[in-house]
Amino acid sequence: MKRIFSVLLSVVLLFSLLPRLPLADAATPIIDDDVELPSTTLVGISADDVTIIEGSWQVPGAPGRYDVQAIVEDMELVRSVIPPGYTDITEAVDLEISYWDFISMYGALTLTVLDSQEEEPWGIGSHAVRLTYADLDLSADFHIVIAASPVAEIRAEDRYCIANWDDLAEPYEDGTERWEVDFDTPGYTLVLPDGTELTGYEAESLARQYHEYPVCSAAGDAAWVGEALTAGTRHSAICAMFGCTAEYTVISVASPVETMELPEKITPYYTDLKLNRDLLSKMTYTLRQDAEYVPQAEELEQDYYVSLYSKIFLPDGKLYDNAVMAHEDQTLTVNFLGAERTVDVEFLPSPVASLMLERSLLWQDVDEFGHDYQCRVCGFSLGGLPVSVTLTDGQVLRCPMNRLEYELREMTGGSGALSLHSDETGKWGLGEHSVTLSLYDVTYPLTVRVEPCPVLDFTLADAEVDQHAGGSWQPVLDEEGNEIPGQSWYRYDYPQITVCLTDGSTFTGSAEEVSERFDREIYITYYSTNEGFDRTSELEPGSYDVTVMFRYMYDECSLKIYPSLPFTDVSKTEYYAVPLYWAVNRGITSGTSADQFSPKKTCTREQVITFLYAAAGRPEHHMTESPFRDVKKGAYYYDAVLWAYENGIASGASKDLFGVKRPCTREQVVTFLWKAAGKPEHYSWGMPFSDVHPGKYYYEAVLWAHENGITSGVTETAFGVGKSCTRAQIVTFLHSARYWFSE
Repeated sequence: MKRIFSVLLSVVLLFSLLPRLPLADAATPIIDDDVELPSTTLVGISADDVTIIEGSWQVPGAPGRYDVQAIVEDMELVRSVIPPGYTDITEAVDLEISYWDFISMYGALTLTVLDSQEEEPWGIGSHAVRLTYADLDLSADFHIVIAASPVAEIRAEDRYCIANWDDLAEPYEDGTERWEVDFDTPGYTLVLPDGTELTGYEAESLARQYHEYPVCSAAGDAAWVGEALTAGTRHSAICAMFGCTAEYTVISVASPVETMELPEKITPYYTDLKLNRDLLSKMTYTLRQDAEYVPQAEELEQDYYVSLYSKIFLPDGKLYDNAVMAHEDQTLTVNFLGAERTVDVEFLPSPVASLMLERSLLWQDVDEFGHDYQCRVCGFSLGGLPVSVTLTDGQVLRCPMNRLEYELREMTGGSGALSLHSDETGKWGLGEHSVTLSLYDVTYPLTVRVEPCPVLDFTLADAEVDQHAGGSWQPVLDEEGNEIPGQSWYRYDYPQITVCLTDGSTFTGSAEEVSERFDREIYITYYSTNEGFDRTSELEPGSYDVTVMFRYMYDECSLKIYPSLPFTDVSKTEYYAVPLYWAVNRGITSGTSADQFSPKKTCTREQVITFLYAAAGRPEHHMTESPFRDVKKGAYYYDAVLWAYENGIASGASKDLFGVKRPCTREQVVTFLWKAAGKPEHYSWGMPFSDVHPGKYYYEAVLWAHENGITSGVTETAFGVGKSCTRAQIVTFLHSARYWFSE
């Protein structure tokens, strides 16, 4: 069944599985019937009531006056939207969104305080507020509830502060040194009236429920706050939340770093320099054994935390994170937990010679739903537009814009950071629009065209084809895109895609034909067992579940590829035809003659072990003599039996006999497979076969094989214990279990 697959709604429709609620439901805002639904599909907004603690969020110096705007900006809203391609208002889905994300995506909201604080300050109780989105005449009514504090007491942990690190800040404008102590307490305990103590996640959850955040400051004499801390000193501080306060101590300690090494010079390309990658990832250090305080070891093993514990200062003293880095060679100062080193930065010229868009067409109501953080401009995502980049060394890179950074990083070693800018404000309409793309230190003016989307829908058809039919041979390319002489692979032109257009016509073709006709990427994945393949992989014979993604939708169908076999006694439609192709193609079997496989012929024990040995890649063994009288050196199965015996796969029919020429039963085959796979555990609740009983040597093996789709028995309730295996059944067993033991 076809489903919506837009970037905007993928989290909801593919993962979150949020229910679709009609807007007539009392929990959602009502909109007028004559309101025209815009291309953004927004049809409603709502918000849950917000509970805050009495006295929190108040306007300074105005008891009972609460900063409603600040409270609202800290809220989550709910927007009701209709998925692309749908027009029925009952198809709307509800999505959470922060206040600021809503403003960024749709525009301004108007706040109206219905219970005015001007006439009467707010006390404990419920107070009405309204948010209005004037562009669509939508509104959401909710309440800000003032509640008594549920917390009787708070306790704050002491905080260690590393001198010349925690207190080190940017200098004042006149260049004077500045020191600022971070009072944030590393942990707090909330004590409820009944004595229950909440810490960690539980405490944070309660705080989030009431929109409470710890506010910390110096206690008593605060003269030390603006001065450099001296290791070994202790100062009092206060943590306040939930209407309670708790004292804790700021303990100043010396740097725990004993040695610290950085490159003397780095040579990046000019861009928004990724110092975490270009510099901090190259840092090595050791810590003092007698350090009074060291951040958690597991944190320091992660690059993310190393960057958090590092402050990088520009030559003018400004922090790198807060200032734009000049495009000129310069010296940086790196402070890691109080230890300092300097690093010279020498910029390389841009490796990009030119850049152009290979497609500049966007479809209204389709591309505008993209959420590419980097390429979203004026309501449209440009991330999928293909670009062509020529480097100064002559190499040419072609890829979607949202892959450009990664590909350039792989080719040049630089960050490849890009940014987009448009002078137009508001959402783009139909027609041409100018945008500037910045890459390294070069800018490129681009023109993008917005047109109505001509595609309404698409459908797929199930297909059955013979191997190497219904497609074409493609050359194998090397890493630079050049053809490798004498190498090729076969690409099937299936499934066929029928595109339904808005003018009532249709277009049917392969993925390549549809992609060329509509200048859009078609994404196809072929699923078989536990593997997935894309259009760059040659498909082996077998059955595939196919998923096709086009525009913001996807559809599914099936594709069956029949194998080409050299045997006249095997039909391509037999259940064992694909397993036999797999076995022949990997040298596991070559048949009983050049054109005969003998599928109904019974397999003997040594034949089964030889098949299994070949499927496992013919691994070496370390035995020099056979433990069985009926397994002689020189026999075609000699190495296979010794390997199986050495690895505990087969122990023989008796102490000194393997059982050569004896028919191999179904339970013996499954036991061989289970042991070759390493006797994996199974998770089945019960045995589905009435002829397999607990205590039998093959009981666990049959359970495992059934659970993993290796066997389904001869009937739903019978496994077929005691029945001999045919050659056709053996290759089928091996093929079904191939991921467990084959090379």
